[in-house]
Amino acid sequence: MNSSQFSARFNLLGIRSISILFLLLLLPQTSAILPTMQIISSSSSPIYAATSFYGPIDASSSSLSSSQTPPNDRGLCSDLDDPITDYDPPTNDFVFLVPRGNCTFEHKTLRAERYGAKAVIVYNNAEQMFFDNHTESQQTGLVSSFPTNLVDYECSNGEAQVPLSSLSTPYYSRSNDPLFTSCSSNSKCESNRCVVTGSIKTSSSPSSPTMQVCCMWDLHQYLYPDSTLLDSPPTIPSVFITSKQYDEGLPLTLSISPRPRPKYNASSFLIWAWGCFVACLASRTSGSELARALKKTKEKLRRGSGATRTPSETSSSDDDMRREDDIGAGESMELNAKVRQKPACLRHNPFVINYVSNSSLRSASFAQHAIGFLVMSSVTLLILFYLNIYAIVTVLYAFGCSGALSQVMIYPFMRKVRGWTNYTKFDEVRERRSDSWRPIQRF
Repeated sequence: MNSSQFSARFNLLGIRSISILFLLLLLPQTSAILPTMQIISSSSSPIYAATSFYGPIDASSSSLSSSQTPPNDRGLCSDLDDPITDYDPPTNDFVFLVPRGNCTFEHKTLRAERYGAKAVIVYNNAEQMFFDNHTESQQTGLVSSFPTNLVDYECSNGEAQVPLSSLSTPYYSRSNDPLFTSCSSNSKCESNRCVVTGSIKTSSSPSSPTMQVCCMWDLHQYLYPDSTLLDSPPTIPSVFITSKQYDEGLPLTLSISPRPRPKYNASSFLIWAWGCFVACLASRTSGSELARALKKTKEKLRRGSGATRTPSETSSSDDDMRREDDIGAGESMELNAKVRQKPACLRHNPFVINYVSNSSLRSASFAQHAIGFLVMSSVTLLILFYLNIYAIVTVLYAFGCSGALSQVMIYPFMRKVRGWTNYTKFDEVRERRSDSWRPIQRF
């Protein structure tokens, strides 16, 4: 190994060491699994809940009595400076059950803290999907606000048509739930609750129009802070539960605590290891054709223009092939001299000469390509993120996956088929494709 080879490999080792050290420094600051919460009571099993990214996680009391919000401030969306009137708080520590909607989660938590609550449980509901939907909308013909498709509901999980005259207003009233049974009983509707979509159908009977109802989305979501609030962050915890969990009933006495989570996520490590294995396998397989072509070219350089080799020459050639990666500067000059004695088609092929004789530069070029790949991929991801053109990622993945699939599965299978048959036309096509990467030969 000459000095240039040693320098290139040393630089590559340094880059790898710095990358590994950087990842190790970030390890204590990362979380393998996002935190989640649980509502615990002695009378029921723990209830899963999503946590907030503001305020503490643990409640100050292990025994909290569940309490409804004041009737005049049901959603806890009154101004934070409004005085507390017409409300007698419980004598013991309590947690507020607050419906979602009309103001931010952090605002609700701060308002609950003004009332003296020790924690907040925000539950999902259908009312927050109808911010501007009023009783007089159908009478006056005004446009009313209805839930949004694929945001608040999904018809593929459950759908029904309900007579418009049978619906009670406001449309989010729970008195309409018996009319939605054919929708909510669908096995795909995990929330077991449906909402009206605002789509009125009159084609079947113009005198009795029907309203479309679809399965409501009822998912956990993290509670994010409100950057517009000037008050200090809340000092009490808050969690989020689904509408179905709320309808099933919460225990009268409960406690809120984080769910246990592992320090390291084994599933993420396995996914990462599998991705690295597939990438390495695809790279090796896709480069196998080039490796075979290079091997044939090197053999032609050693044999000359079809001359018959003696057993001693064959042994010498095999020794050269075994030490092809250890060619030094002096041996490269000797090889270049031999190249000048070869046929013109090989002597003037710059790709062959540069690849074989300049083996000391391959490690350095590998490091440069690796750094270039990291820089270009990072810049590309930033552009895609800030310009919101995520759709192009799908196209790029489609091209990449189709190419990898072809190299890993389709091409090897076709080579097997070629070995089973005598279809020479396929051989001609393959030879033409294998020659396409070579530079134009100069005679």
